[in-house]
Amino acid sequence: MEIKLQGAKELVAKLKALSKLYPKAAAAAVYQEGFSLLRIAVPKAPIQEHGGVLRNSAYVSPPYEREGQTFIEMGFGTVYAQRQHEETTWRHPTGGEAKYLEHALSELRVGYLERLGRRIQSNAEKGVESATISAPTRPRDGGALRRRGTKAARQKRLATRKAKRKL
Repeated sequence: MEIKLQGAKELVAKLKALSKLYPKAAAAAVYQEGFSLLRIAVPKAPIQEHGGVLRNSAYVSPPYEREGQTFIEMGFGTVYAQRQHEETTWRHPTGGEAKYLEHALSELRVGYLERLGRRIQSNAEKGVESATISAPTRPRDGGALRRRGTKAARQKRLATRKAKRKL
């Protein structure tokens, strides 16, 4: 999902000037906004009876640059996160809702540019910086964030897979 916000031309021009004047402070501000979005999205994510694996898989990548612009990647790192997000007919009796990330984003849209500008300015004044990296980092397919269980349970799953392959 890519977001493009449009606003007053003067505000957008000021943000561009600030991001050129303080690139690391601007990168930090974008990163901070990613965590602000997750602060709202995580409680909205569905939770199953056996635990909050989806909620616990939330992540924000460090800022990265591409074609002269700064980006972050954020989301939920499970294989089923997208389906949970999109299935509006599913019920969530233990909490959460569909479109949890989209709804959180809608809440934060109002005042985004002004808030980002204030963050950049504040970061610059306080010396808060974020070095950017050359590519986004995130768990591959959510694997690092899934529950692994006990060593015995992992060995049992591995043995079961090997046995199925022999059949």
